[in-house]
Amino acid sequence: MAFIQKSLLSIYINENSKIDSNSLYEFILHKAVENGIDGGSVFRGIMSYGKGHKIHSAKLLQLSMDLPVKIELVDYRDKLIKFYELINANLVTRNLSALFSITDIDVLTNG
Repeated sequence: MAFIQKSLLSIYINENSKIDSNSLYEFILHKAVENGIDGGSVFRGIMSYGKGHKIHSAKLLQLSMDLPVKIELVDYRDKLIKFYELINANLVTRNLSALFSITDIDVLTNG
């Protein structure tokens, strides 16, 4: 078993956030592919709250499209920091918000 030291960039956004006519999570994942980021996934949450302390939830009778979305990207730390700077600049110019975190991880490979 081999370990490779990489990093995990987590990006938390609202499901209804958009850039032009695309979902923000689609925009970010496509930009990750364009920038050669090793891998990425998008997860939809069922409940969350942020600094405004407003709870967002997925309930059967609620048609809310304002649920939490988490994007996880894996690559080397310096590459993820450059990607963060690119995405954050796009968000700031469009007055959109996101929460970013970066964590060092050990990636297990099966080869």
